[in-house]
Amino acid sequence: MRCYTWFLTILYCCAFGVLGALIASLGPVLPEIAAQVGVGIRGTGPAWLARSAGYLIGSFAGPLYDVAWVSPNIFTAAAVAVAGIGASLVPVALSVPVLGLLLFAGGAGMGVLDSGVNVSLLWLYASEAAEAARQGQDGIEIEVDRSNESESRSTGKLGENPDR
Repeated sequence: MRCYTWFLTILYCCAFGVLGALIASLGPVLPEIAAQVGVGIRGTGPAWLARSAGYLIGSFAGPLYDVAWVSPNIFTAAAVAVAGIGASLVPVALSVPVLGLLLFAGGAGMGVLDSGVNVSLLWLYASEAAEAARQGQDGIEIEVDRSNESESRSTGKLGENPDR
């Protein structure tokens, strides 16, 4: 069982790598995309807004990963597929609305992927996460060195000797 947990952890980390690549991939080709759809770089702004809106809407899909009758890995695979298809079809977009629709779909897939993999990791490591939260609630003592505090109050500057 422990080997399966590590295998899923590695797959989820790879999913985050795919997410990072999808997020970063369109930035360097922005001038080419703008030229392809026949507008300036500023003219592609609504399409990027659509991508962000899709990401926001997709990020609310976390509760879908709690559905008992479907494996969360199916949702993860579907999210990677939707995000990948949306990103891979960007080169065929010839207008800003089509570009916006493709970026919205890709953004929704990225949002589902982001929130869903986080939920899956929490379920996978539920006992360890609960223990870490419990330790945080117990209050970890942090010692603070306040030996120079009186000096800083009398001089206004930390570390200076008021007698000089």
